[in-house]
Amino acid sequence: MSTGLQMMAQAKAADYQRDPTRWGSEAVAAHCPGFIHGDVRTSGAVIRLRHGGAGPPLLLVHGNPQNHTCWYKIAARLAKDYHVILPDLRGYGDSSLPAMGPDHANYSFRAMAQDLLEIMDQLGYGMFFVAGHDRGDAPCTGCASIIRSGCARSA
Repeated sequence: MSTGLQMMAQAKAADYQRDPTRWGSEAVAAHCPGFIHGDVRTSGAVIRLRHGGAGPPLLLVHGNPQNHTCWYKIAARLAKDYHVILPDLRGYGDSSLPAMGPDHANYSFRAMAQDLLEIMDQLGYGMFFVAGHDRGDAPCTGCASIIRSGCARSA
């Protein structure tokens, strides 16, 4: 599957030693072997994510105060059967910090869900599985409500 991700930057193996402040450690990267790790532009933010594996798409959304690495114990195992997508929500982890906007609209669950949908669209997925942990559940629900029939299953 070719990806149409609007990648702004992508980590290479040497980057984990050269610039661990930006990309994290080799030890963390080792939990997701074969995953692509980079920054993706959406209409409202720059989202840090990892994705890898093969099979039906599975979007996993972290909770508060976590980031995409909270899935490290299961990501590689799931990637044997799914294309696993692990984003940092806007304002979390290494994703960008957009201006608050009126009534904090840029940090609403709807805005976060929009980022997730744009990532999945860029990957070419109109239908996908999605699971959220803690605060990550609300953007998952937002994805399901925004696209209605495009979410295969939400948990």
